[in-house]
Amino acid sequence: MKILQEIFESQIQKYWSVERIGAKLIEHKMKALGVNPTPKQIASIKSHLKKRKSGTVRFKLNAEQDQVLLASKVAGGEPIRNLTIDFDDTDSSAEVLMHEFREGLSQIIPEIVVKQSALLLKRLKRNAPEMLKRRRGETSAFESRLAKRWRKGMGFA
Repeated sequence: MKILQEIFESQIQKYWSVERIGAKLIEHKMKALGVNPTPKQIASIKSHLKKRKSGTVRFKLNAEQDQVLLASKVAGGEPIRNLTIDFDDTDSSAEVLMHEFREGLSQIIPEIVVKQSALLLKRLKRNAPEMLKRRRGETSAFESRLAKRWRKGMGFA
């Protein structure tokens, strides 16, 4: 069972790593501003978060994203020149992501089981000869002790 637990934990870490969660939160915030991040931008965010850097993540916006930001106005009527994403206690992005996590968990677990069952089978096949040898040795030793102890009482002596 320890092996299954380790496999499960490794998959959870893979699917719910800091960089993956952080990138999802930032992606959610960008989409709320009307900016759809490209796969390259998301990869840049993940890379930044994976290195556990603090501070600013910088990447170029494409023409479509620039147009969305230029068309957006802040309270004073000025166009947005830089995309700034802040997180605070009133932010609902984390709650939205946790809801997605709960919804996706029922899909992830079967996927993990399917992917890892092949690995488990491979380990069992690899370890089977040693496990069988050890089991046969234990059984043989038990039978020897049993025969030695009860041989006389069973009339085999």
